[in-house]
Amino acid sequence: MARPYAVAAFRRAKETGAADEWANQLAFLAAVTADARVQRALANPRVRREALAQAFLGLCEGRLNPEGQNFARLLIRNQRLNLAGEIAALYAAFKAEDEGHVDVEVASAFELTAEEQASLGR
Repeated sequence: MARPYAVAAFRRAKETGAADEWANQLAFLAAVTADARVQRALANPRVRREALAQAFLGLCEGRLNPEGQNFARLLIRNQRLNLAGEIAALYAAFKAEDEGHVDVEVASAFELTAEEQASLGR
């Protein structure tokens, strides 16, 4: 369920040349939605979406640009704001792949020297 939103955000970020800004905003959305109080509000069926959007955007005031605000509204309208953490993680993976970054885990029988460790990061 999160993948289409992450793909859309990544495409928009690439179009506008704002990949880092989108990454920061999505990470912020993920952090805010991870809060237990926010989780309770999201799970409460009696909270109207319009009220939730207004309260949530008030909570995020100054941290989201207009596109980030629209993205949050879209997630709220579609009852997907609870996926913000997963969306942020997928977006980060898309961004890393696009930039040619690869996460690796190295296992060695011997401790690597500082020079050997540095050479792995190149």
